[in-house]
Amino acid sequence: MNNKYFEYKNYYGSCEVCLDSQELFGKILFIRDLVTYAGDNICELESEFKLAVDDYLETCVDLGKKPDESLTGNFDIRLGCQLHKKVALAAMNAEESQNEVIKKAVSYYFNEQLSKKVNKSTGTPIISKNKVA
Repeated sequence: MNNKYFEYKNYYGSCEVCLDSQELFGKILFIRDLVTYAGDNICELESEFKLAVDDYLETCVDLGKKPDESLTGNFDIRLGCQLHKKVALAAMNAEESQNEVIKKAVSYYFNEQLSKKVNKSTGTPIISKNKVA
């Protein structure tokens, strides 16, 4: 497994280990609800993740609640005053929204800076701390 996460039905799950108890556990990522799972090995943990996703979706139906969607395209970022000022002025000069300037900057980062190191099976960039792995 090259990734540090599981993927199923557009949901992502973590894979964590407690070294003291030697237990594997995880949670569904990128949603507001807390949904956890555990397993004795990686294969079991992945199976439990998939069961947790299915159970979460079924529970939402039973409760008449719309399930949280993971990674919807909206998130809050904290740029700091100076970077926010640069984005605002660049957007104004380009007659674009600040959102469009941020989208272009993030797209540039992934297209130009990380194009050489990509997980071939998922298409996601491989990043290590402070540099491309």
